[in-house]
Amino acid sequence: MKIIVVLALLWCGWWFAAATALERGVVRWLEDRRTEGWEAQAAAVDVTGFPLALQTDLTAVSLTDSATGLHVDAPDLRVSMPAYWPGDMTLVLSGAPIDFGVGDTTYILRAQDTAADLNLHPGTALELERLTAQSGPWQVNTRQGNLLSADDFTANVTQDKDDHTVYEFALNAADFSPGGLLRAGLDLPDDWSLTFETFTANITARFDRPIDRMALESRRPQPRQITVNDFDFSWGEFRIALVGDVQIDTEGTPDGDLMLSIKNWRQALELLKKTEIIRSEETGQAEFVIQAIASNSDNPADLDLAFSFREGRLFLGPINLGPAPKFILR
Repeated sequence: MKIIVVLALLWCGWWFAAATALERGVVRWLEDRRTEGWEAQAAAVDVTGFPLALQTDLTAVSLTDSATGLHVDAPDLRVSMPAYWPGDMTLVLSGAPIDFGVGDTTYILRAQDTAADLNLHPGTALELERLTAQSGPWQVNTRQGNLLSADDFTANVTQDKDDHTVYEFALNAADFSPGGLLRAGLDLPDDWSLTFETFTANITARFDRPIDRMALESRRPQPRQITVNDFDFSWGEFRIALVGDVQIDTEGTPDGDLMLSIKNWRQALELLKKTEIIRSEETGQAEFVIQAIASNSDNPADLDLAFSFREGRLFLGPINLGPAPKFILR
């Protein structure tokens, strides 16, 4: 009995010490962000969960990174973790709307049954080992109306066991639906499919350093290699699939190849034109080249396009399409 009492007292002391340190750590992190020029606030930080868990409830959280313009406003967040190792965390959203965006652009996230499990390596750097996020029905809106929605969503980020700079990203959304704003902007016909039949992605990326706490506090890890294992979505009468491998230098310049397969490419091109991903002055040239390639295939309505990045330029086969985009995370 004496041993049990002593152990219980030691555990109580450990829990209250850990809870106090956690609460002070959150407050200190917010203060450090304000010192760096952020706007970082939380109306309340409460730690509960005795005796087996450390559960932190944050109320009225507001974060704005002045350097990038990234901002997030959440009415309340709950982060829980085992008392014996606070590096295994679970983030739960209450279902209340969350505002986020960059610069003057603000989006509103509404999601049900949303949670994320975060596993970190022991150590001061707190390297990301695994992140698993899932949600029930969700939607993203703007002030003008609905932008995106889906019945559920799963996403996984997994660190390679041998090379800690390599991560695998996988996501899947069921009944992924562009909202009224996107449909109106793309000028889709009324009978166009409301949802994507498939929306999946699996990508492996190697960074210049592991993803850890410094990704939020200072410089973002920069990609050095991106391998698209699977990127597939079908919507209405067209389908797009992408695979490839790209190396990226220290300046963010890509070098590598991507293979893009498109079913019913004319409709896909029309959508790209309406979203202005392809500039109007480039549309004619792109359509001419694509039509010439399609005319040599078994089915002129479908395409297999080989894109390559070489010396800072983007090529479609032998055709120079212009400067390649920079792969830099800010």
